[in-house]
Amino acid sequence: MSFGRIASRLFPEHFRPVTRCLASDYPMCPELAGTRLGEVLKSFRPGSPLIDAHNRLLGPDRLEAEDGVVVFGEEHQHVSYWGVAVADLAADDPPVLRAENREPIAWHPEFDRLDTFLSVFCLWQAINGAWPFHGAGRTGPNGVTKQLRSQLEPIPLRANGSGLAFFAGGSERIVAIAGRELFAAARTEAAWTALQRAAPAIEPQHET
Repeated sequence: MSFGRIASRLFPEHFRPVTRCLASDYPMCPELAGTRLGEVLKSFRPGSPLIDAHNRLLGPDRLEAEDGVVVFGEEHQHVSYWGVAVADLAADDPPVLRAENREPIAWHPEFDRLDTFLSVFCLWQAINGAWPFHGAGRTGPNGVTKQLRSQLEPIPLRANGSGLAFFAGGSERIVAIAGRELFAAARTEAAWTALQRAAPAIEPQHET
């Protein structure tokens, strides 16, 4: 499933219509002008919790190219950063690199496609606070309960190197699974209640 479809289905209020990125949009990083990366970063609505509820997309005041890489995101504990090589910016769907926050900085491929990175980033942001109801738990020895699985459908992502499998329940529920770790988010209280009934192991991490 493309990032555009995920955004329109699960996060429509968080995005503006995509428009061409101009050099003036990112004065510290004119390399973004006319690029797919610039367009999609510009499309996030200012103030959207998808930008910084957990990890963080950098804004025009911080986004710049360093040593041949446009650094556009940082992990919430400043452990690592994400970027796109300047040499790849002209691509429609450039690969995304990751570097640990230690010297010397060394960039390594993490996602083959920007589209997949953005999908995983936004889904993970929702699970970690961008949506009002969210929590985590562990599955039983037999995996996810049949009741929970019946509420969900897989979100297929190409070249997903995150280690997380994502699922959606309509437009109001998101679930991610990594091994026996279970993460969930809901847009409404009713959707959250349905998730907890189907998977009582999910403990809320939002204020109750």
